Amino acid sequence: MYGKCGSLQRAWDVFDAIPNKDLVSWTAIITAYARNGHGRQAIHLYHELESQGFHPDAFTYTAALDACSSSKDLTQGKALHSKIRERNLESNAAVANALMNMYSNCGFLDLARNIFENVKERNVISWNTMIRANTQCGHFGKALELYKEMDLRPTPATFVNAIAACCGLLDLSQGKIIHCQVRSMGLEENAIVASALIDFYGKCGRLDEARGVFDRIKHRSRSAHVWTAIISAYTRSGHPARALEIYREMASIREIHPDAVTFVAVLNACSILRCLEEGRQIHRMIARDQKRRSMLEENEFVANSLINLYGKCGCVEDARKVFDLIKNRDVVSWNSIISAYVQQGNHREVIHLFQRMESALEPNEITFQSVLASCSQARDFDLGCEIHARIDRQGSITLARDSKLAIAVVEMYCGCGFPDRAQRIIEEQRIPDSCAWTTTLAAYAHESRLPEFFELYLEMELHGVDFDAVTYVCLLTACSHAGMIDRGRDFFSSMADDRKISQAVEHYACVVDLLARAGWLTQADELIRVIPFEVDVETYMALLGACRMQNDFCLGCRIVRRVLQLNPCHLGAYSLLHNMLTNFAS
Repeated sequence: MYGKCGSLQRAWDVFDAIPNKDLVSWTAIITAYARNGHGRQAIHLYHELESQGFHPDAFTYTAALDACSSSKDLTQGKALHSKIRERNLESNAAVANALMNMYSNCGFLDLARNIFENVKERNVISWNTMIRANTQCGHFGKALELYKEMDLRPTPATFVNAIAACCGLLDLSQGKIIHCQVRSMGLEENAIVASALIDFYGKCGRLDEARGVFDRIKHRSRSAHVWTAIISAYTRSGHPARALEIYREMASIREIHPDAVTFVAVLNACSILRCLEEGRQIHRMIARDQKRRSMLEENEFVANSLINLYGKCGCVEDARKVFDLIKNRDVVSWNSIISAYVQQGNHREVIHLFQRMESALEPNEITFQSVLASCSQARDFDLGCEIHARIDRQGSITLARDSKLAIAVVEMYCGCGFPDRAQRIIEEQRIPDSCAWTTTLAAYAHESRLPEFFELYLEMELHGVDFDAVTYVCLLTACSHAGMIDRGRDFFSSMADDRKISQAVEHYACVVDLLARAGWLTQADELIRVIPFEVDVETYMALLGACRMQNDFCLGCRIVRRVLQLNPCHLGAYSLLHNMLTNFAS
C-alpha cells in the first residue's frame, strides 16, 4: 500500500519490522522500490533475497525485471532472463510482458519482439507492451500495424500507445479514426486517453480540436494530466501567454495539484515569454512545499526548466543555484547551465563547466554548439579548433548529419576572424542554409576582405542560396565600405524586384551610409525624408558624420536638430556639432 502511494520510507519501515520475512514480503518491497524509480536498490534487494535462500517465483521475477527496466540495466535483465528460462517461466504472461518491457526500455526491440512472438496466449497487456515498445523506439508504423492486428478489446493504455504512434507520424486521419473508437467505447473522458488526444491534436497543429477534447471533459473529471496536456498544446502552438492563463485557472482549483510535468510545461511557457516573476513564483512554490521540494534535487526535468528560464532571463546566479542542487545531473542539465553562461558572455565559466561535464558524462551536439558559440564570442580560436577536431574524431556526431552543429563550427571560425575556413566547411559539407553563407559573407566584410566577399557572393548566386534580409544588409554594408554606389543601389532595388524581400529600416540606413560615405549628402538627405519608417538616431548620425567630413555646415545643423529631437542628450551629436563649428569658424 505505502509503495503504491509513493511512501517508500514507510514501506521500508513496515518491511524492516517483519520478523520472519517470506517471499511475498520480499517481492512487495522489491516492487515498491522498482515502481518508485529506484531500480538499482530494487535489484540489490533481489540479490539479498536470493542470498537468504529464497526461490523467486513469477511475481518476484516480474518485479525484478521492472527494476532492470527502470534502471536500463541490460546485464542484470539478461541474467534474470537466463534464470527464468531455466525455470520454464517464459510462457507466464506477466513474466513475458516484463521481459518485453525490459528489453524495449534497454533499446533492444528485436529481443522484445522475439519474446512477443513466442508467447502463445497473448493478453491485452502483451499487445500494449509491444505497441508501446515500437512507439518508444520510433517504429510508429509498426506500432499502428500491431494495434490493427490486435484481436482483443482495447484498454485505455492501448489507445494511449496507438495515439502516441499517430503523434510520431503526425497522422491526423488515423488519429481521428482512433478518436472515434475512443468515443464509441465511452473513454473520451478518461484522463490518460483525453491527455493523449489533446497532445496529439496539439502536435498536429489542431489547437481547436485539442481544446474541444478538453472542453468536453466534465470539470470535476479534469485531472492534472489533462490540464497539463492543454497547457503544453497552447505553448507548443505558439500561444504561451494563453498557456499561462490556463495554468492560473488550474491553480485556482483547490482539488487539482500540479505535478512535475505541469511545472515543466508552465516553466517552458515562462521561458518563451521571458516571464521571470511567474517562474520565480513557481520556484518558490516548489521550494516551500515539503512534498515538492525534492523535485529540485531529484527531478532533473523541473530543475532543467528552471535553469533554462533563469538563463534566458539573464539570471545566471539563480540558474547556478538550481544547477548545484541537482543530485543526478543529466546532459540537459549541463547544457542548460553552459548555455546560460554563454548568453552571459562568461567564456571562462563555460570552459570550466565544459571540463567538469566531460569528467561526468559524454557531451552531445548541443554541448558542442554552446561551447563553439562561446568560442566565437571570445574569439578563442584554439579551443574552437580543438572542439572541431574532436567532432571529426568522434564519429557518433558528424557535421554531415547535424546541420546545426556544422553552422556552429562555421560561426565559430567567422567569429574568430577566419572566414576562409568557414567557407571551406560550407563547401565540404555542402551546407544549403543561407544563415551559414551570410555569416561567412559578414565575416569577410568585417575583416575588410572585399575581393573574397564578392567571390563568395557570386558562389552563393551560383549555388542558388536563398538570400534573406540579413544577406542584403551584408551586401549593402560591403558596397558602402568599398564606395560601390551603383552596385549598392542595384542590390537595394533587386531586394524587392527580384527576391521579393521587403526593404526594412536597416536596409535604408545602409543606403544612406553608402551615399553619405561617397559624399552624396543631398541624395542621402532626400532618401531619409522618404524612408517609410521611423528613422533611428544611428542613421542620422551616419549622415552627420559625413557632413563633418565634407564640411557641409548647413545640412549638418539640420541633422543635429533632428537627432536632438529624438535624443536630447546625445553626446555624439553635440561633439560633431562642436567640431563642425570649430571648422566653420576657422
